[in-house]
Amino acid sequence: MPYILFRLDNHFEARRSEMTDITMPPSEYFKRQCVICSFEPEEALLRETMDWFKGQNMACTSDYPHWDSSGVSGVVRYLKNYPDISEKTRVNFFSRAAIDALALQA
Repeated sequence: MPYILFRLDNHFEARRSEMTDITMPPSEYFKRQCVICSFEPEEALLRETMDWFKGQNMACTSDYPHWDSSGVSGVVRYLKNYPDISEKTRVNFFSRAAIDALALQA
Protein backbone atom coordinates (compact mmCIF):
# COMPACT_ATOMS: atom_id res chain seq x y z
CA MET A 1 0.00 0.00 0.00
CA PRO A 2 2.69 2.58 0.74
CA TYR A 3 4.03 2.28 -2.80
CA ILE A 4 0.61 2.70 -4.42
CA LEU A 5 -0.33 5.61 -2.18
CA PHE A 6 3.04 7.26 -2.76
CA ARG A 7 2.52 7.03 -6.53
CA LEU A 8 -1.05 8.34 -6.31
CA ASP A 9 0.14 11.28 -4.24
CA ASN A 10 2.85 12.03 -6.80
CA HIS A 11 0.29 12.06 -9.60
CA PHE A 12 -2.00 14.23 -7.51
CA GLU A 13 0.77 16.79 -7.02
CA ALA A 14 2.01 16.67 -10.61
CA ARG A 15 -1.43 16.80 -12.24
CA ARG A 16 -3.56 18.88 -9.86
CA SER A 17 -5.39 20.63 -12.68
CA GLU A 18 -6.82 17.29 -13.83
CA MET A 19 -8.04 16.31 -10.37
CA THR A 20 -10.72 18.83 -9.68
CA ASP A 21 -12.91 16.58 -7.53
CA ILE A 22 -10.38 15.82 -4.83
CA THR A 23 -8.97 18.35 -2.41
CA MET A 24 -6.20 16.43 -0.67
CA PRO A 25 -3.64 13.79 -1.57
CA PRO A 26 -5.09 10.29 -2.08
CA SER A 27 -3.08 8.94 0.86
CA GLU A 28 -4.93 11.34 3.15
CA TYR A 29 -8.30 9.96 2.03
CA PHE A 30 -6.97 6.46 2.63
CA LYS A 31 -5.64 7.31 6.08
CA ARG A 32 -8.93 8.96 7.00
CA GLN A 33 -11.13 5.99 6.17
CA CYS A 34 -9.20 2.78 5.49
CA VAL A 35 -7.44 0.06 7.44
CA ILE A 36 -5.33 -2.64 5.85
CA CYS A 37 -5.47 -6.06 7.46
CA SER A 38 -4.36 -9.65 7.26
CA PHE A 39 -0.64 -9.60 7.90
CA GLU A 40 1.42 -12.61 8.81
CA PRO A 41 4.13 -12.06 11.45
CA GLU A 42 6.90 -12.78 8.94
CA GLU A 43 5.42 -10.79 6.05
CA ALA A 44 7.90 -8.83 3.96
CA LEU A 45 7.98 -5.06 4.58
CA LEU A 46 5.63 -5.23 7.57
CA ARG A 47 7.94 -3.06 9.66
CA GLU A 48 8.41 -0.54 6.87
CA THR A 49 4.65 -0.37 6.28
CA MET A 50 4.04 0.25 9.99
CA ASP A 51 6.64 3.00 9.93
CA TRP A 52 5.16 4.59 6.79
CA PHE A 53 1.68 4.64 8.32
CA LYS A 54 3.13 5.87 11.64
CA GLY A 55 1.48 2.97 13.48
CA GLN A 56 -1.99 3.74 12.10
CA ASN A 57 -4.28 2.25 9.44
CA MET A 58 -3.12 -1.33 9.99
CA ALA A 59 -4.76 -4.15 11.90
CA CYS A 60 -3.80 -7.67 12.81
CA THR A 61 -6.36 -10.21 11.65
CA SER A 62 -6.61 -13.96 11.73
CA ASP A 63 -8.63 -16.56 9.91
CA TYR A 64 -8.22 -18.93 12.85
CA PRO A 65 -9.02 -21.87 13.01
CA HIS A 66 -8.26 -22.50 9.34
CA TRP A 67 -5.25 -24.69 8.60
CA ASP A 68 -3.17 -21.82 7.21
CA SER A 69 -3.89 -19.36 10.01
CA SER A 70 -1.18 -18.16 12.33
CA GLY A 71 -3.91 -18.24 14.98
CA VAL A 72 -3.20 -17.25 18.55
CA SER A 73 0.48 -18.08 18.14
CA GLY A 74 0.62 -15.31 15.54
CA VAL A 75 0.43 -12.67 18.27
CA VAL A 76 3.36 -14.28 20.05
CA ARG A 77 5.32 -14.30 16.78
CA TYR A 78 4.53 -10.61 16.15
CA LEU A 79 5.79 -9.70 19.60
CA LYS A 80 8.90 -11.83 19.11
CA ASN A 81 9.65 -10.46 15.62
CA TYR A 82 8.95 -6.81 16.51
CA PRO A 83 9.83 -6.32 20.18
CA ASP A 84 10.58 -2.61 19.73
CA ILE A 85 7.21 -1.56 18.29
CA SER A 86 5.85 1.22 20.45
CA GLU A 87 3.01 0.50 22.85
CA LYS A 88 0.74 2.87 20.92
CA THR A 89 1.42 1.07 17.62
CA ARG A 90 0.98 -2.32 19.27
CA VAL A 91 -2.42 -1.38 20.76
CA ASN A 92 -3.55 0.08 17.45
CA PHE A 93 -2.39 -2.95 15.44
CA PHE A 94 -3.87 -5.60 17.73
CA SER A 95 -7.17 -3.90 18.60
CA ARG A 96 -7.83 -0.19 18.14
CA ALA A 97 -7.65 -0.03 14.32
CA ALA A 98 -10.24 -2.78 13.89
CA ILE A 99 -12.47 -1.37 16.64
CA ASP A 100 -12.42 2.06 15.03
CA ALA A 101 -12.86 0.77 11.45
CA LEU A 102 -15.93 -1.23 12.47
CA ALA A 103 -17.26 1.57 14.69
CA LEU A 104 -17.50 -0.79 17.67
CA GLN A 105 -17.93 0.32 21.24
CA ALA A 106 -14.92 -0.66 23.34
